[in-house]
Amino acid sequence: MGAGDHTRQALPIVPVRVKSKNSDKFVTTYAFLDSGSTATFCTMEIARALHLEGRKTTLNLTTMGQHRTESCYVLNDLEVSDLNGEHTIELPSIYTQPNLPVSRKDIVTADDLQKWPHLCDVHISTIDSDVGLLIGVNVPKAMEPWDVISSADEGPFAVKTVLGWVINGPLDIGPDSSTYIHNTYVTVNRIGARSDINSTMNLVKE
Repeated sequence: MGAGDHTRQALPIVPVRVKSKNSDKFVTTYAFLDSGSTATFCTMEIARALHLEGRKTTLNLTTMGQHRTESCYVLNDLEVSDLNGEHTIELPSIYTQPNLPVSRKDIVTADDLQKWPHLCDVHISTIDSDVGLLIGVNVPKAMEPWDVISSADEGPFAVKTVLGWVINGPLDIGPDSSTYIHNTYVTVNRIGARSDINSTMNLVKE
């Protein structure tokens, strides 16, 4: 289930603003642009912070050949933008999860890029947050590359998106690197949702 070695890998994660179209309140969080997911998810923590109401539904999840069914909430009328509140993208229905398959150790920082001269002009913003949003391929505007900096010396490459720069690929030169981390990231892909919607629930009260 984990596809990792002893080289730390950069995942396409970018800091964003998330808000409801019906409110001026927003939260800042990291978004994982997951091209292996056909659906978009947020954590319950994000839903509560935005005081969102959602309806209960049942999801059929398929990941690496494994299938499971679980209950969650479906949220509507959300939008995401860059940290400046610009380049807003309307999001499709979003499903809540207690946690997402990424963590703070997967977030790339400016210090991570110092060893890669070909990425010296890439600006990476940093916020104090976990990864609260997973954006799938059903939000193509978020995935669309505006610019690409190719990889060099077996290192990572960078993609500029409407939400900001994201980094993809190995951050460490190899197993002899000073950073020696076993990455057990699990890809989420081919996720389907089966409608089994109950009455509206206020997530803040959960």
